Amino acid sequence: MRKIIAYTLYTLSLIVITCACSDDLPIRQSYSYSVGTLPLPQALKDGETVNLEFSIAREGYYEGTVYKFRYFQSKGEGILSDIKGNSIPVNRYQTIPYDDFVLTYQCIGEAQQQLDFVFEDNFGQIVEYTISFDSKKAEEEPGEDPINYNFEFTTLPVPGQIMINDTIEIRGSLKKADERNDASYSIRYFQPNGDGKLLLGKDVLLQPNELYALDSETFRLYYVSNSEQRQSVDIYIVDSKGNTVQKTFNFENIPIEQEPEIDYSFTFETLPVPKTVLKDGTIEIRCEVKKADERNNSGYYIRYFQSDGKGELQFDNGTVMFPNDLYPLGNNIFRLYYTSRSTVQQTVDIYIVDENGQVVQKTFVWQNEKIEEDDDLDGTTDGEEGETEDGDDEGDDETGTGIGTGSEGDED
Repeated sequence: MRKIIAYTLYTLSLIVITCACSDDLPIRQSYSYSVGTLPLPQALKDGETVNLEFSIAREGYYEGTVYKFRYFQSKGEGILSDIKGNSIPVNRYQTIPYDDFVLTYQCIGEAQQQLDFVFEDNFGQIVEYTISFDSKKAEEEPGEDPINYNFEFTTLPVPGQIMINDTIEIRGSLKKADERNDASYSIRYFQPNGDGKLLLGKDVLLQPNELYALDSETFRLYYVSNSEQRQSVDIYIVDSKGNTVQKTFNFENIPIEQEPEIDYSFTFETLPVPKTVLKDGTIEIRCEVKKADERNNSGYYIRYFQSDGKGELQFDNGTVMFPNDLYPLGNNIFRLYYTSRSTVQQTVDIYIVDENGQVVQKTFVWQNEKIEEDDDLDGTTDGEEGETEDGDDEGDDETGTGIGTGSEGDED
């Protein structure tokens, strides 16, 4: 009998060891859980605050499990805050750092209160939890008139026009109808038209339709426009007795007048110049760069190229220019001097270049002027040869100015 019992225990031990060493056993991660709170009062009076001490009870513990919650207020009105005093918005998930955590709820008004919580873990398991409070009306002292909780919401005059990205200051104040009124106040807003943001003071950015506590009966709001259309903002002041006062602000958009784009075009103009020149003779060229737009503050440069003949081109300060070298122009009105060094036809192309890469070119063509002794009164030589050489020059002595890339010598 003892051998049978020993053999049985030995066999069971082998089975346990084999199961423990198996790598195929599944590891359970998802465990059900429940949510509860410490005892809470059955009723709350207007303005009363209560701590909601929650606790999550897990069926089993898995280190990777995390929880979150959101809530709805199906009855009454109040403010739910975290342990640091930050207001918790409705229907927005909040992470839960610990299984035991505390929220604070402040009752607003004398109606029945009900909060519906929805808890969810990272495996999708949802637990719903409801907290409700009955109304507990404050007892009035006998012999005194009831307190008047009415109040007014007033502001200093506010501009009716705004440009995009501009800010308008709204100076608000609350005026109580009864000095015994000890109600607390909160603010919320809604924007039916346009797009912008509203700040309480310069630090608290308000979210539409969410309540924010007012620390003082005088306060400042700042509205910042984010659109170029008509904008409306409805501001609501809510007291802890359930009273609400609303004020609407309308802002007309001021369109931004945009200046037309700068026209960077320009012309290169000169006064009339002679069409003939003697060897070693000098011709003055009076030049001007004219801008199409006075707002154009581009700088200009000059260069030249001589395709026919030989000569020298220099600035009015005596600086001799080298062909195809670029020289800055210190002034848009300037003078150039061309000196002929040959007895043949001479062609000079002058280019004006701006900082934007635009180029305007002007061509000058000069014929060599030959002085021959002649007794004729009309100044021409005898025979057909004189008419051929000089007739055209005498007839084309007219000069003129050109704009852009016009050539001085095209008519010759």
